[in-house]
Amino acid sequence: MRSLLNRLPKWLMFGVAGLIGGLLFAAFAERWVGKHRRETIVVQEDQRPVDLVFVLDISGSMSGEIEGVRNSLTEFLGQLESRKIKGRFGLVTFDTNARLEQPLSSDIKEVVTAMKPLFVKGGRPEGDGSLGGLAIAAGLPYQPAARKVVILVTDETYDLPDGEIFSTDQVAGMLKSAHVDEVNVVTLASLTTDYSFLTQVAGGKVFTMDRYGRQSEGLSNLFKEVAISVADSSVLRGTGSPGAKVDLELVRKHFWSDALQAGLWVGLVCFGIGVAVETIQQLMLGGLVKPLPILRTMAISLALGFGAGVIAQAIYAYAMGGGLGETPRVVSWVFVGAGLGLSISLAIPNLDKPRAILLGALGGLVAVGGFLLVTSLGSETASRLLGAAFLGFFIALGVSIAEAVAREAYLIVHWAKNETTTVNLGARPVMIGTAGESTVRLPPKSGYPPAIASFELKAGKAVLTNHMSRTTHVLKDGNKLTLGTVVVEVRIIPGYLTTPRP
Repeated sequence: MRSLLNRLPKWLMFGVAGLIGGLLFAAFAERWVGKHRRETIVVQEDQRPVDLVFVLDISGSMSGEIEGVRNSLTEFLGQLESRKIKGRFGLVTFDTNARLEQPLSSDIKEVVTAMKPLFVKGGRPEGDGSLGGLAIAAGLPYQPAARKVVILVTDETYDLPDGEIFSTDQVAGMLKSAHVDEVNVVTLASLTTDYSFLTQVAGGKVFTMDRYGRQSEGLSNLFKEVAISVADSSVLRGTGSPGAKVDLELVRKHFWSDALQAGLWVGLVCFGIGVAVETIQQLMLGGLVKPLPILRTMAISLALGFGAGVIAQAIYAYAMGGGLGETPRVVSWVFVGAGLGLSISLAIPNLDKPRAILLGALGGLVAVGGFLLVTSLGSETASRLLGAAFLGFFIALGVSIAEAVAREAYLIVHWAKNETTTVNLGARPVMIGTAGESTVRLPPKSGYPPAIASFELKAGKAVLTNHMSRTTHVLKDGNKLTLGTVVVEVRIIPGYLTTPRP
């Protein structure tokens, strides 16, 4: 086993070990923890009807886009209909002045019919009547029980005064008085600041035409995104299959029980990843798994993983709903990665802990990208399993990188031709011998004693202690010590230690 492992890159061995450990223990956690887990966060889609009003710019500046917008809005209504969003729809247009084109109606065909004859008109050079259009939308007779949504589409800033509108605060007050739940703005990226006051009035987003292009195909894709946002806006998206939702009140109501379950789940995954990496480390350094380091890694990984899981659940539960999107989930995974990086760093000799934590956090960041991708395509269980695999691979990869970049001096153990492994030197002695507690373990049949030699850094120097002759030696870069069939080579990074190169 050792011979095979030492013929392959260490980073690859660590990464594969982390992947397998994370995946296996995630599967175990799903069966043991997952079956007892209450699905408190997944609820049905909001079944409230929606009163939705388009406020559409038909001024001269929209001459190149009006046809695409008209077709896209038609497709938009079809998207809502296919997602079984029930309610009423209205249309307000504006150029120099604003007007109601179609009152709120439950018949989508009436709105589509009202859009067909639209054509661009004049407008003002300094701005158009978007504020007047929003004022008309705010004054429509909404159903009290409906979710009230306004969508503004324009490529021009507003004009002040605009008829009887003399400030943006006045429009904001009208929308608040009408109890509008959501204001979405479709505009140019350069105008997002101008219209940012609208998304502060109520929940909503700004969608930029620049992102997709202002031609028909691009606008069609843009309005599909707007339609999905409107359909999903009453509650946040969950971690499960498409359409699953997260009820924040339920998340927070059952926080402690869910946090304990999340902590146990993450703890078991970290347990698997830590033990897998520690086992591979031991196999690469002597071919025999030592129980005490394994037990130590098990305890540390489980404890740190459990703590990271509880804190991650807290981040997720109490930061979601603040308009941060997936940021809380990303932060929670980064935190788990940092905790796991610390856990693994305690199992690897002389691994710089701050760098291991930093690269572990980076590994968690990369892993959550894979998790979110899988979440968008598959089920919640598959997402968690593959997420654990991603986490194990990238955390272990990050730790192996930390081991390589943080070293001042290290040993290269040459077991045979094309079979090598590395061990960092530091304050913790690297013991070579036949004893079970040796860092690098030689076969007992080699005839060598339990403790042959130890290597460590002292006062800025790489020092060898020969336990057979009871002597110490200051080492130079490139020194080699032959122990039976094993050759131990000392490497010192230039500029780190005071020992000169030969």
